Amino acid sequence: LRRKSKAPLIINRLIKKSFIEDNMSFCSTLEYHMRRHKQQVVLVTSVGENEGKSTVAVNLALALAKKHKRVLLMDCDMRKPACNILMGRQLGGPGMISVLSGKTEAEQALLQEKQTGLYMLLEKKGTRHSGELITSQRMQALLQWARDNFDFVVLDLPPMSAVTDAERMVDMVDASLLVV
Repeated sequence: LRRKSKAPLIINRLIKKSFIEDNMSFCSTLEYHMRRHKQQVVLVTSVGENEGKSTVAVNLALALAKKHKRVLLMDCDMRKPACNILMGRQLGGPGMISVLSGKTEAEQALLQEKQTGLYMLLEKKGTRHSGELITSQRMQALLQWARDNFDFVVLDLPPMSAVTDAERMVDMVDASLLVV
């Protein structure tokens, strides 16, 4: 009972195999469709809060990385970032906001998960100015850099009922995934 709660991630040894297999199957289906249409960047959002969009985004990125793909997970929910918590990371260095505001280069803010090799651009604290950062030229340049350096890019965005960030980014990505 005193054990620290763990996120339901496919790299967690306490998670049931059926959950892992379901996530890997979902990943294979999505990967097939994205490869077929030569797509790399997928946006993950939901309508409301607490529907599991960050968990889906992180597990999708982990599953792709487990298949020996070069994958980048970007926490673009800059109002309430959650990927760092799910991944159990204590961020002390620069994150997404620092990259998008031009204070840090993306390569300097990259983190890597050891077990799968997943690359991550995470954020620790939120900002009220996420809409400006999401639609900035720096975001477009960051996405182009990600396309050039990774096989797949998974973006975790805030829910659509909270802000319009996901709607603003829809034209910048190849595919959108709505978690219900």
